[in-house]
Amino acid sequence: MKRNKSQHPQRICPIMAAMAVVFLTTACKPGIPKEYIQPHEMEQIIYEYHMAETLYKMPGNGYGASDMLAFKTAILKNHGYTEAEFDSSMVYYLRHTNEMKEVYEKVADRLSKEALAMGASVGEINKYGTLTESGDTANIWNGAKALVLNPNKPFNLSTFSLKSDTTLRAGDRFILEFDTKFHCQDGTRDGMALMALRFDNDSVATQQVRLNNSNHYSIQLADTKFLGIKDVYGFFQILQRPDDKPSKTTLHMLIAENIQLIRMHTQQQPTSELPGDSLATDSLPNKMAEKPLVKERRDSMGTLSRK
Repeated sequence: MKRNKSQHPQRICPIMAAMAVVFLTTACKPGIPKEYIQPHEMEQIIYEYHMAETLYKMPGNGYGASDMLAFKTAILKNHGYTEAEFDSSMVYYLRHTNEMKEVYEKVADRLSKEALAMGASVGEINKYGTLTESGDTANIWNGAKALVLNPNKPFNLSTFSLKSDTTLRAGDRFILEFDTKFHCQDGTRDGMALMALRFDNDSVATQQVRLNNSNHYSIQLADTKFLGIKDVYGFFQILQRPDDKPSKTTLHMLIAENIQLIRMHTQQQPTSELPGDSLATDSLPNKMAEKPLVKERRDSMGTLSRK
C-alpha cells in the first residue's frame, strides 16, 4: 500500500508549532532594561557599599559622614555610573522586588564568605548555620534567608508563620536571629521585628525588638508552662516617622539577612504541686523521721554535753 506523503507534514506541524511557542516565549522573556544597572553590576556596587560602611564604622578609623559619601561616589564612578543613574535604577528595582531580593541574597552570601576569609569563625557569622530541621536543637526557618524592605507599601512589611507539626513540642524554646543593614540617603533608620507564640489554649506570647542600626539581633520566646504550641509567627517591618515621606527616587532600605529560627526541645518536665491534704498528712511524720539524733557524752571534767 502506498503511503500518503501528505500525512507526514501534518504530524510534524503541531510539533514545530509547539517548539516555536517555547522558543518565542523564552526569547521574549523580559529582562532588566538596558538603561538601568544590570543585576551583576548592582550586586557588586551594593557589596562594595557594604564593605565601605564596615570600614567607616570601625572604631578609631577617624572617618566622618563626608568620607562615607565620598566612598559611595568613588564606587559609582569606578563602575561608570552617576548618582542619578544609580537612583533611577533603584526606583526600578524597588518596583521589581524579586530582582532586588536575588541581588541581596547574593550579596549576603558574598559577605559571609568574605568574613570567613578574613578570619572570622563560623560561629561569629552564623552561630546555628549548620543546623537542620531535625534534632533537639534545629533551625526550622523555612523562608528566605534575606529580606529587603523599603518604606513604600506593600514592600515595608514581611510576615512569616510556621504551623505546629511533629517538630514542635510542649516546652520548646525559640530564638529568632538575624542581621540588619540600613541603606538610607534620607529619612530615619527605624524598623521592628516581632515573634509570637500561639499556645494550645489560644493564649499568645510576644516579643519584639526595635531596629535602629546595622547590627545583629536576637528575639527569644519559650513555652515555659508546657501548654503546647499551635504556631509561631511574626514580621519584619521598616518604619517611618510621621514627618518622613517615603522617597521613590533615593536609597532607603532595611535588609534583614542570615535569618534563622532556632527551636530547642527542653527535657525538663513541668513540676506539679501536691494537693494540700496530702501535704498536711505527710509533713509531720516526715519531719519526725528527719529529726537528727542527739548524742550525749561527758568530757574529762564530768560535764554533760550534747552533740
